[in-house]
Amino acid sequence: GYLPPPPSAPAPIVIDTDIGDDIDDVDANHFLIRLQQLGYVKILAGISTTNVDSSAAMLETQFLYAGLNLPIGSYKGSAIIGPADHYGAATVAALNWTSRRHNSEYEDAVLTYRRVLNAAPGGVTIFAQGFGSNLAALLQSGANYGGDGLGTGLSIITARVGKLVWGAGGFPQMAAEWNLTHDAASAAYVAANWPTQIVWSGYEVGNACVVGTGIGATLPVNSVLRVAHANYGSDTRPAWGGCAALYAALGIGNAYLGLSAAGTNAVDAATGNNSFAAGGSRADRYVLLNRKYWAVVETLNSFLLQDTQ
Repeated sequence: GYLPPPPSAPAPIVIDTDIGDDIDDVDANHFLIRLQQLGYVKILAGISTTNVDSSAAMLETQFLYAGLNLPIGSYKGSAIIGPADHYGAATVAALNWTSRRHNSEYEDAVLTYRRVLNAAPGGVTIFAQGFGSNLAALLQSGANYGGDGLGTGLSIITARVGKLVWGAGGFPQMAAEWNLTHDAASAAYVAANWPTQIVWSGYEVGNACVVGTGIGATLPVNSVLRVAHANYGSDTRPAWGGCAALYAALGIGNAYLGLSAAGTNAVDAATGNNSFAAGGSRADRYVLLNRKYWAVVETLNSFLLQDTQ
């Protein structure tokens, strides 16, 4: 697939993911790790945003396999409902890259977020491919949260984050999309109060782009991506996370993705239903496919068939 030349300096990015439930999160992370290896992005940290107990360990497994020893924070709340472990625990145990197995063994995600963002030079992209729970907790965190000596979450985000790219919702409207409905109150709070631009990548974009053909036949037998897909039970899955990652890393410079007009995405705090309208109180946007879906599929697949080790 077509990619622009790497930037003069890799773009800083934080991955916020509900990895462990649906396999598209592993695909998106794999894509971003390969882009880091090619000089496009610099991953600062991984944030687990789910109550799937193997989530943080699965994220660490994917990083360590690729030679990345990165900060990892884990969700500590109780608002998320519904997701189940469909491959995480089995993959972590089979590959044994980390001795940790449970989210309780990892740092509070809000502390990780605050420390990593505060140390960043600015212009960080947060790539979210899951629930809004940790984003809301970060935004609402007070000064000296957990005794860290830092300012409020709002002040840290405003100073350090360039944009939030969130694979969630459906556009221009959708009822009960997975990433919004499983903690609707947090999603609604972030959608209304996040201090930088939010670029949404909706269900309809990723659903048009099924990726992964050839993973089981091409990658090494001990590849995290191959093992995770085998445990999930399929090589292929819509690229809900992958399309969001493509925009988060490359913007519209890849010729495959465009943006809507600026507007406001209203999320219902009870149901997670969302509706985007031009104008309003914000200047957010949502991702559009500029070309036929096969161009995005080709680009993402070309990376999924490259091992990260």
